[in-house]
Amino acid sequence: MLLIKTIIKESPIAGLGLFADEFIPKGTVIWKLNPLIDKIIPVSETASFTALEREFLEKYAYREGDNLILCSDNGRYFNHSSHPNTLDLIDERGSVSVAKKDIEAGEELVSDYASFDADFKTYSHHFK
Repeated sequence: MLLIKTIIKESPIAGLGLFADEFIPKGTVIWKLNPLIDKIIPVSETASFTALEREFLEKYAYREGDNLILCSDNGRYFNHSSHPNTLDLIDERGSVSVAKKDIEAGEELVSDYASFDADFKTYSHHFK
């Protein structure tokens, strides 16, 4: 669940992107997995999904261990960058995204998918 104000708009990276709608100081937790809002889907259950449902998950979910994580808010619009302005990690707070630097209002929020998505290598060729 996003913990800061954001907007969705066209991205120079790819399609739509997630942009800060306020100043975010370095070190601020900007997203935190909230199982009451975000959906945790065991990978083993996706075999029963329709092709359309699996296609949606391939686009918007990421894999953490044996589960897919689907952000239920605009967090699904983080675009990938090999030079992200966020840091994604799992620590005592759980799965979180933290501002790596001060982020200005209007700046696109980007993550390095390789740092948290166990399936990143299977689709990383799209980002060359």
